[in-house]
Amino acid sequence: MFNEIVFVDFENFTEIIDDIKKINAKIVVLVGLHQAKRSFDFADKLLDSVYSVELLKVKANGEKDALDFFIAYYLGVYTNSNKKLKFTICSNDKGYDPLINHLRGNGINIKRLEFRNEPKVKAIQKPQEQSNLFEADKDYKNAFNSINKMRGNKPRTLKRFESNLKSLYKTIEPEKINKIIDEFKNHKYIEVDENGKMIYNM
Repeated sequence: MFNEIVFVDFENFTEIIDDIKKINAKIVVLVGLHQAKRSFDFADKLLDSVYSVELLKVKANGEKDALDFFIAYYLGVYTNSNKKLKFTICSNDKGYDPLINHLRGNGINIKRLEFRNEPKVKAIQKPQEQSNLFEADKDYKNAFNSINKMRGNKPRTLKRFESNLKSLYKTIEPEKINKIIDEFKNHKYIEVDENGKMIYNM
């Protein structure tokens, strides 16, 4: 049984940190209409570390801070029937703080958790020339398109991913295959979790 409910604002909290990997926590991830793909990967990475993960897709079409209102609503629903549980809101948005202070004043154990290091910023700030490799170089572009077309049949380990590219493009030098794989990683199109499982952000 879980003793904590963690709400994740997927508009600005898309990385998993150790603070939310709690075996007795239920994670509720609120996502907009266009965030579903990455949110499923996010949930999949968490499954082995927490009690349960629930994805709530809401009809928020990119409006600024739209998920805030939905989180406030569902927080009210859960706190009304689970007053003895602990609650955490994962968001860098300080706009939640007045609500949190109000709930604390009413006996609710709640806090807001910020994502401190923002490692994704480094990926965003990569030189523009790297972003163009998948557009300017035929081999990079073909590799991306081939993997992307596999849908649910994508390789599940990095070793199989590499073997797949080598079998598809036998005319490409092994050294370039390795560079293509590095670019997939640099742009976060692929990631490898702690269990060696591939995660796709394509």
